[in-house]
Amino acid sequence: MMKQSLQGLILEIKESSEQSELKCLFYQQVTVRATLIDNFGFIEQFKALNARLDDLQSTPRYRSPTS
Repeated sequence: MMKQSLQGLILEIKESSEQSELKCLFYQQVTVRATLIDNFGFIEQFKALNARLDDLQSTPRYRSPTS
């Protein structure tokens, strides 16, 4: 009887451990996906900012003496 209860306890621990591992994997995947979304948004904002800066660049207002 004691052996059966010990085996049952071991089985419960294994199941609990597996569930914890699955939860960790799930949270890691969610974190990675959220990070990728954030990075994609940042990249798009960076591209838009660079395009605006390119539009703002004008020809020099002065001429160098050598030209």
